[in-house]
Amino acid sequence: MARTDKLEVAAAERRFREAFERLKAGEPLRLDKDTEVTQNNVAKEAGTDPSALRRSRYPALVADIQAYRSSRRGPRPKQIAATKRQDRRDEVTQALKKAELGLSRSLSILADNASLRAENKLLRQLLDEAESRAQKINTRLHPT
Repeated sequence: MARTDKLEVAAAERRFREAFERLKAGEPLRLDKDTEVTQNNVAKEAGTDPSALRRSRYPALVADIQAYRSSRRGPRPKQIAATKRQDRRDEVTQALKKAELGLSRSLSILADNASLRAENKLLRQLLDEAESRAQKINTRLHPT
């Protein structure tokens, strides 16, 4: 390989490594922050076609990318986002259940209140009738 070719490969590998580091740090310049670190995304972040980052040309870098991916085998950003969405759905479901329970209790209290008001009205009527009878009896017993 000619000296200029080696310099070009070295410069390209430097760009790929810088892109790799930006992706690992979650600070890409060209891609979204939650972009998964893959060989293709490293090439895209470096501003090149994904086919430019080949194992045959950059074996150490590709090995580093794969090692990084293996060490990070936990949930991927999309999985994390899906889990967060599901957690939010669960929270909303729980809030709705609580709201339904509160509404049910409120309706029950309103029904009890209506029943007690009707009973109170009947008792007041009975009291008024009893007071009226008592007044009539009192008037008969003690005429003025």
